Amino acid sequence: RSMPSQSRWPVRNVGICPESAWGRLTAADLDERTAWELDIMRNEIFARWGRPFARAKYRDYFERQWWYHVNPSYHDGLLSQLERWNADFIHRYQITTGGTTG
Repeated sequence: RSMPSQSRWPVRNVGICPESAWGRLTAADLDERTAWELDIMRNEIFARWGRPFARAKYRDYFERQWWYHVNPSYHDGLLSQLERWNADFIHRYQITTGGTTG
């Protein structure tokens, strides 16, 4: 892929849980999701900013999404406080419920 301009990040209104970019998630948002969906919901928060994924299952999934482009300058500090809160909330929910694919 060609290198997109920095203005390409973050990508908005995409993914299986686009609201994680603008609203605080609740357990009700997660309750009916599969372990795979929870993994994707958490990781798409990072993917919108172009995070490169080392784990093949995430790299393969996100590379198939039209909106995903690797950001060579990615770091977790790019995420908003709300995005970090939502990623952590999903992760805590996964630990509590066993809802992760590992």
